[in-house]
Amino acid sequence: MHIHFILLPRYPVLSLATAQETLQSFNLMAGEAVYRWSMRAAYSETVVSSLGPEYPTGTNTDNHNTPDAVVVVSGLGVEAQIRPSLLSELRSYARHGVPIIGLCTGAFVLAKAGLLEGRTAAIHWSYRDGFSENFPNVRLENRLYTFDGMVGSTAGGVSAIDIFLDFIARKQGEKLSSKLAEFINYKPIRDLNAHLDIGLVNRCVARHPTLVAVLSLMEDNIEDPISIHDIARQVGVSTRQLERLFRTYVGRSPLKFYVELRISRARGLLAQTSLSITEVAIASGFSSVSTFSKRYRSLYGERPSHYRTGRPA
Repeated sequence: MHIHFILLPRYPVLSLATAQETLQSFNLMAGEAVYRWSMRAAYSETVVSSLGPEYPTGTNTDNHNTPDAVVVVSGLGVEAQIRPSLLSELRSYARHGVPIIGLCTGAFVLAKAGLLEGRTAAIHWSYRDGFSENFPNVRLENRLYTFDGMVGSTAGGVSAIDIFLDFIARKQGEKLSSKLAEFINYKPIRDLNAHLDIGLVNRCVARHPTLVAVLSLMEDNIEDPISIHDIARQVGVSTRQLERLFRTYVGRSPLKFYVELRISRARGLLAQTSLSITEVAIASGFSSVSTFSKRYRSLYGERPSHYRTGRPA
């Protein structure tokens, strides 16, 4: 079985390596080369990785035949790296029924090609806000990975292991996939995948069940913020109790945290979209651009326009 990896500039080495190591470990376990793979840069004969070195990869598949699966590996700055030639190629693979997987920020490329329209997807948590704004018809989920039909995507990092354990389970069966997970000392396709909220787990150390519910409410109500009183009522505690919980576990008031969460979303939108400052403010729950700018500068020490243009504050 031939897997073709397409590498975009600054592709994450961790995602690529864990994907290929999972496939190679299956080969070792099986005692034969069940999986083969080729790699190429998306647009040239070399590509710079997330670690810096430039690697020669070639520009075509090794035998010019249609691969059994295609994997798009991309990382930082993916939006600026997407070209029509790559999108056309991915659409052609999809028309021929080839499974296509996006690692780390690869879901951005797949969505741009129209392959995720009406489907579920996963992406690295730092890109969630920008992705949702750009592709409202894609159901973004807080999971390590998703497989919807013939299209898969991951949240980055070692989640490449999870999606390829799933891929192998689909091709060789659950029993061999679980055996492979044991072979590489990895817990079989994590049950966590079904419910893990990547954003909350990575950005908050709190594990109190009430706080998790509160944080989920806050993240679901960024554009149209709700009052702290209403949040407390919905999770079944008093406003005073909620204040104490936040002071104990988060180190700030729930209102301050909520505002910072909205400003953090705004920063992501500034970096990942072409929305105007006014549109970013509205998407982050601020009715006044001046209030938004003041809050933003208080948190990050610069005006929103300075962050976008890269000028010194």
